[in-house]
Amino acid sequence: MGSVRRCDKRSDTAKGTRCQCWCEGFFHGSPGADAPEDMFPPETPAELEAVTYEPLPEPDEEAPPPEPSDEKTPDDVVAEDVPDLNALFRICFHFWQMQPDKVCRQLGYKNQMDAHSAGINPWEAFLAIKRLKQEKNDHGAKDGC
Repeated sequence: MGSVRRCDKRSDTAKGTRCQCWCEGFFHGSPGADAPEDMFPPETPAELEAVTYEPLPEPDEEAPPPEPSDEKTPDDVVAEDVPDLNALFRICFHFWQMQPDKVCRQLGYKNQMDAHSAGINPWEAFLAIKRLKQEKNDHGAKDGC
């Protein structure tokens, strides 16, 4: 079989050959390309009306409401929460909406690859960023008074 191509109804109809697309010429009006009888099963309105759908059964018990999740704060994060730099990036984004490149720049690295290759301790890096963010917040609070 030749290469599969998009139908060009005009050229296939003009040639009188079956096209090489998914329809195999059934929908182009090519001579002798009538659809087989079993291609489209006959459906009558009576058959369609005979189909009934049963309602879903009622649940025996109502599902308990979801328990409120306690939102962690940066002070609640422990060393096990930051096993690698990827976790550090996720946590920094969660608390301070910092992108990974910004996290690396805060730590003194040019990009993520430099931070990974330096082999920094992710927990110590988190503590450093947390300290910087708290200093920034403390400094901003003093100026506001």
